[in-house]
Amino acid sequence: MSFYRFWVLPGLMLSLGALGATGCVSPQSPITQAAGDCPEFAAGAQISESASMDMTVRIFLQASADFSKVTADMKADVKQACININKDFGIADTWTQFGDDDKSISNSNGTGACDAASNKIKAIMEDQGALNANFALTITHGECHTDFEAQKTCDSGCDSTQACAPGGIETRCEPGQLSVKCDQKCTEHSFCEGTETQTTQCSGMCASTCMGHCHGGCFHEDGTMSMDDQNCNGKCTDVCDGACTGLCQVTVHEGWSCGSDIRCKGSCTGTFTDPVCESEFTPPNCNGNTECHESCRAKIAANPICAPSQAKLFANVSAVSNKDDVQKLVTTINANLPKLIDAAQVKGDIAVKAITKLSDTGQQVIDKSGNLDGKSLACAKVAAKADLTASGSLRLLNQGSVSVTETCKSHAK
Repeated sequence: MSFYRFWVLPGLMLSLGALGATGCVSPQSPITQAAGDCPEFAAGAQISESASMDMTVRIFLQASADFSKVTADMKADVKQACININKDFGIADTWTQFGDDDKSISNSNGTGACDAASNKIKAIMEDQGALNANFALTITHGECHTDFEAQKTCDSGCDSTQACAPGGIETRCEPGQLSVKCDQKCTEHSFCEGTETQTTQCSGMCASTCMGHCHGGCFHEDGTMSMDDQNCNGKCTDVCDGACTGLCQVTVHEGWSCGSDIRCKGSCTGTFTDPVCESEFTPPNCNGNTECHESCRAKIAANPICAPSQAKLFANVSAVSNKDDVQKLVTTINANLPKLIDAAQVKGDIAVKAITKLSDTGQQVIDKSGNLDGKSLACAKVAAKADLTASGSLRLLNQGSVSVTETCKSHAK
């Protein structure tokens, strides 16, 4: 299904038909007001609870304002990261011609900043001179979780009759996205969540640096490689038994203890504490005012609490003939890839899912335009248009980020 849609306003079309028949319309008509703007709306604006508009529209407007700001910030981060990579290699500028248009990041002609960066990375990593580089990439994803207390507060504003059960984090978090501290073990296929500063005990696949017994190939930071290394300190291509500075997917059938104060994403044996949700929340258990609750979900998803991702590219620079390019690649990837990972796989992933649902919510709000006053209808239309713009931008910058990150990942261990 195409992400772009044309907004059809049944009530508005009917009234315009009536206008053609009568030849005049009152200045106080809701249609006249709907043709105006909504001065309350701006990217990142805080919409006052006293704003003179329908309550559901106000919450929808707030969610749209938040997403407009999130999109602008992410767009700036992604574009600058790709430009930085290009500058490090002295790549000719083919993106400035597009100004602030999304095409400056990625486009079908391959002239966006991220297109150019991805092409250069691919060329260096596939160059015959880099055959012995032993490229390996470690990634420590920045953990993002959504604010459940803020979610409950927003939901309560939708429900004047108190007919909805707010539920808890455990019941409203998407399956597999609950992160907790286990009193016993993190179950098989779940993830122990290590960080650069707080390593997890690991018996499984380590996404970042493995420190211990690597049962496969251990790629060290200088690009050298050892097999079945009992004292690995690098990227492990198979099971890591030891410590891990990133996500460790548990492969032990009976589960694994991540260590003191280390979080587990997925499920636990025994009991757990301090649950957070690393995705958007599912709707509360209610049947009324679904548009308002969906807007709340999007509003909270637009403002996750995040730690930055980290990435390290390993390469044996001394073993390649294109030493300058490979060394530049290592330096620029380590500096710029984390921003692209956040946009492609962490915060950006939550945002793309949420804005898709918010766009659908906007259509539902406008479909009920017969129940809205002119001011509310005007603001609903402004917000819907902003969502359409944000959704297109988010998908494109996500695409640009993915092209660079996947080029690195596909050419490295």
